[in-house]
Amino acid sequence: MILSVATQFPTKRPTLQFGACGQIVKEMQKALNQRLVQLDTVSAYPLSVSTTGYFDRETRDAVKYLRVLLS
Repeated sequence: MILSVATQFPTKRPTLQFGACGQIVKEMQKALNQRLVQLDTVSAYPLSVSTTGYFDRETRDAVKYLRVLLS
């Protein structure tokens, strides 16, 4: 039997939400794009978000997509 233990690691990064903006959002968008490319190995043009630094609908939809895909 394998037991799974959830451990919380403290982070100094803020919780990002719709409407947030700044460099931290840009970093998240870049990370989203990297993950989307890793997961989509068949499309000629994988899903990606613009790295605008603004947490907009496009970014929110990509976060939701990954959450569903990885759950």
